[in-house]
Amino acid sequence: MRADAFLPVGFGDPADRLRRVESAAKRRVSPELLAELYTQSAALPASVAREAHLSSLAGPSAVVATGQQVGLFLGPLYTVYKAASAVVLARTLTVETGIPCVPLFWLQTEDHDFAEIAHCRMTAGEPVELQIANDEASVHERASVAKRRLPDAITLQLDLLAEALLPKPHGAEVMALLRRHYVPGATWPEAFAGVLASLFVDEGLVIFDPRRPVPARLSRPILARAIAESAQIDTALTERGAALEQAGLDQQIRLRPGSPLVFFHPHGAEGPRHRMVAVSDDEWSCPEAGMLRRPDLEAALASDPLRFSTSALLRPIVQDALFPTAAYVGGPAEVSYFAQLAPLYPLFGLEVPLVVPRARFRLVPVAARRLCDELGLSPSDLDRPDDALWAKLGAALPSVDAWTAELEARLATVGDPDLARAVERTRFSVRRAVERLLKRQRHLILEREETQRVRLSHLARWLKPDGEPQERVYGFAGFASLVSCKTLIASIVGAVHPFDPASQDLTP
Repeated sequence: MRADAFLPVGFGDPADRLRRVESAAKRRVSPELLAELYTQSAALPASVAREAHLSSLAGPSAVVATGQQVGLFLGPLYTVYKAASAVVLARTLTVETGIPCVPLFWLQTEDHDFAEIAHCRMTAGEPVELQIANDEASVHERASVAKRRLPDAITLQLDLLAEALLPKPHGAEVMALLRRHYVPGATWPEAFAGVLASLFVDEGLVIFDPRRPVPARLSRPILARAIAESAQIDTALTERGAALEQAGLDQQIRLRPGSPLVFFHPHGAEGPRHRMVAVSDDEWSCPEAGMLRRPDLEAALASDPLRFSTSALLRPIVQDALFPTAAYVGGPAEVSYFAQLAPLYPLFGLEVPLVVPRARFRLVPVAARRLCDELGLSPSDLDRPDDALWAKLGAALPSVDAWTAELEARLATVGDPDLARAVERTRFSVRRAVERLLKRQRHLILEREETQRVRLSHLARWLKPDGEPQERVYGFAGFASLVSCKTLIASIVGAVHPFDPASQDLTP
C-alpha cells in the first residue's frame, strides 16, 4: 500500500483539484503577512513575475507550497526540482480552475541540523566536494539556522568550485551568481534565497522565511493549541501510526510521546532549541530550562513567540494556517509525512492540501549522452545490476568449446576406424589454432574491457554517482556551468509533468 492512500484526497482527479483550490481561495492572506512577503521580496533580486504573484495574494487566490532546508549552494538538485514542480503545478491549477495559484517556497530555517546543510557536491565532469566546518563558537549547535552567518571559509569553497567550473562554457556566470550571494557575513537563508530567486526570476517563485517576528506572531494560535492539546495530538498520531504499521508502512517521523510538536528556546530566539516532555497536563520539563508550567509557556509565547519553533510534523500545519494552501509539492518522505499527520488537520480547523510528488530527473549532459551512444547504452541502463550491464556491453569472453562445438559434432560422425588418427590430429590441430586465436582475442577484449570500464565509470559519475540517484548527490551549479542557469531552469520547468512523478532523463 502507498502512503498517499492515507490522505483524504488525491491529486489525480481534476474535480478534487478544483474543490481544493476553490476551498483554499475562500481564505485570505492576512494584510500583515502580505506586507511581510513584500518586505522579504524586496531583499531578493527584482522579479516582475514575483510582484505579480504577490499582487494575486491580495485577492482570492491559492498557494502551491514546497520547501527545503537552506543547504550550501542550494544543496542537492532536488531542491531545484521542488521549486520547478511548484511553479508548473501552480500554472496548471490556475489554468484548470481560473483561480490564481501562486508558487511559494518555504525556507526551513527553524531547523538546527547544521551538519545536514553544510556540505554539497558539484560536478562538471569531475566531482568537487564542498564543506563548511561548524566552527562558529558563538552559535550553539542546537540553534536554528535562521541567523547563522557564512564564515570567511565560504570564500575558499567558492575558489575550489571556481577551479572546476570556470573552464566550462558558462562557469563564469554561475560563479558570479554564487559569489554575489554567498559572501562572508550573509546569513545562510539570505544566500540560499538570493540564488534561488535569481534562478526562478522569470517564474516569479515567492520565497518565504518563517523565522521572522511577523510570521512568529501570526503562528501563536497554532503553537498555543499544539501545547494545550498535546495529549489529544499524541493520541491522534499514535492511532495513525498504528494504522500505518498495520498497512506495512513505516512512520517517517519517530513519535516522542509526551512531547508537544513545539521546540522551546530557553535562552531566546537565537539560542538552542529543545523538546519539552510532559510531566503532567500542565507541566513540562525542558533541557536548560527546568520545569515549565502552562502559564510560563503562555506568557513566553505572548511576549516573544520566536522563543518557540516547530517540529517537522507541526510545520505544515503552521504553513497551511498562514497561507491558503491548495497543494504541497514534496519528495517521497514528505508525502509520507502528510500521511502521518493528516489526522491533525481537523484538530486545527484545516483541510489537508493536495500532496503532489515533485518531479524527478536525471540530467544527462551532452558529453554523457554521447558516451552512452558510443557504449550502446541508454541512461537507464545505469540502473541495471553490474552483471546485466556488462552483458549488454558484450564483454563476455569466448571459449574454445563454443568455437569448436560444430566441428566436434561433425568429427563425431566420422566412424571409419582407418580415419581415427586423422580425426584426432585434426581435432588437436584445430583446437590449438583456435586457442591461439582466442588468446589473442581475449587479450584484445580485456584491453577493451578496461577501456570500457573506465568509460563506464566516467558515465556512472555523471548519472549515478556512488550508486545513488544523481538528484540526491549533485547540486545545480556544475550542470548550469555547461549550459547556463537560464537554459538549465527552462529545460527543467519545461519537462515537469505535474501529476506524473515518474523519473525522466533530461538533456538540457
